[in-house]
Amino acid sequence: MSKKDQDQPQGNPTAASALPTKGNASEENRFVVRLPAGLHKKIKRISKRNKRSMNAEIVLLLQSHLLEHGLLDDSPKASLKRKLASLDEAKRQALLQLLA
Repeated sequence: MSKKDQDQPQGNPTAASALPTKGNASEENRFVVRLPAGLHKKIKRISKRNKRSMNAEIVLLLQSHLLEHGLLDDSPKASLKRKLASLDEAKRQALLQLLA
């Protein structure tokens, strides 16, 4: 982490800014996220326990969350599951009865 990054305030957890990457943009993108101090400490502790960098831990957590919620898989099956899950219960049951 550069001195400039260390000096950035850690207030708003939703504030983030994209920075240009060095090298091939298709391989990785740099993205700065400001974390509340408490969350930063938790991720740091978890990453040390798992013997990973904080960056690797955050990437793993994001990927796990997206997979768990079906947001990483863009297959037709995953898309259909997301659409079905977004329906209210009555519509979902009616559709399932039609398909049965």
